[in-house]
Amino acid sequence: ATHLLEEAERLCDEVILIDKGVVALQGGLREIKASHGRNKVMIQFDGEKEFVKNTRLVERAEVYNDYIELYLREGVDPQDLLKLALREGRVKKFEIVEPSLRDIFMQTVEGENG
Repeated sequence: ATHLLEEAERLCDEVILIDKGVVALQGGLREIKASHGRNKVMIQFDGEKEFVKNTRLVERAEVYNDYIELYLREGVDPQDLLKLALREGRVKKFEIVEPSLRDIFMQTVEGENG
C-alpha cells in the first residue's frame, strides 16, 4: 500500500486505486494504461510555440522553454498535430506520452465527482 502513485507505477503489475474508501480503479497496470488512451503529446520544437493555443486540436497546452506538453481533444489524431507543428517550425522530437497512474487516477476521480 502506498500513497505515492509514482512508486506504485514503478513496482506493481496490478493496482487497486481507492478514493474515499471506494475502489475507483482495479486491474493490471498495462491494461489500465491502455484503456485510458494516449491523448498527451510532448513536442520539442524550434519556433513560435503559441500556435498550440490557437488550434481546436488541443484541449490544454503547457508551454515550457524548449518543449510543449499538450493534451489533445477527444478523437484528435496526433498526426494532425504533428502536421500543424511542422508547418509552424522545426520539430526536434514528437512523442505520444503514455498517461501516468497519477493522471489516470485524477481523471477517474474527476469523472466520478465532476
